Amino acid sequence: MAYKIIWESPSSIWVRFSGTVTFNETVNATNAVYADFRSDQIKSALWDFSAIDDFSVAEREVEEMAATDHAASLYMKPMRAAFILTDPRLKSLGEQYIAFMLEMGSPWQNRLFENLTDARKWVETLH
Repeated sequence: MAYKIIWESPSSIWVRFSGTVTFNETVNATNAVYADFRSDQIKSALWDFSAIDDFSVAEREVEEMAATDHAASLYMKPMRAAFILTDPRLKSLGEQYIAFMLEMGSPWQNRLFENLTDARKWVETLH
């Protein structure tokens, strides 16, 4: 498994990815979060890709991820999702994900960060 889900509080998660991350692994991590009975209480999420070796996800798959998350945003609470990305190619995919979410009108706030410290500061302004 290339990810670990850490419930830092009843309303905050930290999803840490490592190694080579594929589209299926991102889907599995997302599905595991949404399947958890606590998911409807999430107000902030840290999606941490800072320790990965490689990311094998195509642009069309990023659009699919955004569509899935947009559907979830219609029934889950508004949240802030911080994406910790250090690789320039991955940052580009993150920007595309955020653009897709905005186009669909998702109420979630999504932002890219280069480090965990800044991401935590941003999501913690909710609590």
